Amino acid sequence: MSLSLNTNISSLQTQQALSTSQSALQKSLQRLSTGMRVNSAQDDAAAYASASSLTTTLNAQTQGIQNANGANSYLQTADSYLGQVENNLQRMRQLAVEANNGGLSAADQTNLDKEYQQLATANKNIETNANYNGNKLFDGSVASTTFQYGQNAATDVATVTNVDMSAYGTLAGTSVTSVANATAAQAAIDTDLTSLKAARASLGAQQSGLASTINTLTSNNTALSAAKSTLVDTDYASETSNMTRQNILQQAGTAMLAQANSAPNSILNLLKG
Repeated sequence: MSLSLNTNISSLQTQQALSTSQSALQKSLQRLSTGMRVNSAQDDAAAYASASSLTTTLNAQTQGIQNANGANSYLQTADSYLGQVENNLQRMRQLAVEANNGGLSAADQTNLDKEYQQLATANKNIETNANYNGNKLFDGSVASTTFQYGQNAATDVATVTNVDMSAYGTLAGTSVTSVANATAAQAAIDTDLTSLKAARASLGAQQSGLASTINTLTSNNTALSAAKSTLVDTDYASETSNMTRQNILQQAGTAMLAQANSAPNSILNLLKG
């Protein structure tokens, strides 16, 4: 083995090895502290690109699930209001049947009509004022409401059909102040109840469809999250072993650097003879 005073090859080689192990140790510590095997494109360009694409899809679908849940809340709110309307109509029909009695006095008819009109007014208030976050539900001003649940704004959408109560015949103009009026009121109520039942059935079908959509999106997100984890997440068992190895290399490299740096002393000893 040759000895050189100007260039300590062993020291330079050891420094390079020490720098390499130090860099590897820092990378290992980063992976362990962040839980991410891939923290930048430099770590694994292909995995980083794939994970970035998965993240885009995951973010869109996560927001889509929130939107679908919002649509479901919208439908639940609408159905709750319609449940009140139906209860009112059922009571109004009961009053109309009761008023369809020629043996009642005018005062009796008037008293029945007072409750009837209160219920009709309550339904009118729902038709006029019921809303979801300021969006009117039943006054006919908005035919449908759209909620995006996926990445594609053109195709991944749920369109909720709103119920138009403005044409309901019992909202105004009917009464039970006489047998004739009570008979007419029953017919109007039956028509509105038929429309209402169809509307609530439609809302229920839309809720069922949204529930299926939410389940599908949730399952997809679980699968995508697992795929992303495989690409970029830290394997702690493997990385802990790697960190231990790099620590040992650091300690060994430090010791060997001390030995390499002392090599020129051999030249001095040689000169001393």
